[in-house]
Amino acid sequence: MSGAWRRLLIAAAAIAALWLLWGWWRSPQRQIYRRLDAFAQALGKHGGENALGAAMAARAVGEFFAPGFIIRAHPYADELRDPQQLMGAVVQLHTGARTVDVDVSDRAFTAGPGGTSAVVTFVGTATVDRGGGPGRERWRVRSLWVLDAGEWKMSELELVERLEGGNVFGM
Repeated sequence: MSGAWRRLLIAAAAIAALWLLWGWWRSPQRQIYRRLDAFAQALGKHGGENALGAAMAARAVGEFFAPGFIIRAHPYADELRDPQQLMGAVVQLHTGARTVDVDVSDRAFTAGPGGTSAVVTFVGTATVDRGGGPGRERWRVRSLWVLDAGEWKMSELELVERLEGGNVFGM
């Protein structure tokens, strides 16, 4: 094989690899997983935080939800649909805890029709320290994501099954 053909083959392989990498990076699954990680980080609290900080965290959490969202979180609340109630719950969580750590694991992605929705199931672990030592809960969670103005947002979030712990949120 001549040097020119070898260079052409290497260039074609590099372009194909870049194309595949770009497709993977821009895939709905990767975008939603990044949003899910950012959501877990936004729910967290580390160190001191005043009322303004709690309100900013609540607003950041609210940005992850699509208009008309629904949260089913038994036993804490039957359903939550109001953005103000959601933000109030986050403020209550943040003001009542020293630290809040949220971890997401065991993800499963199912694309919806047309590439504008997806269901992601995962295990969410929350560790909350209210001053008497940390408490921990693990839940199997189902979330429905929709593409809203070019950004993936949650339309539904449901705590499906408690896997460990109990009532660390105190809501």
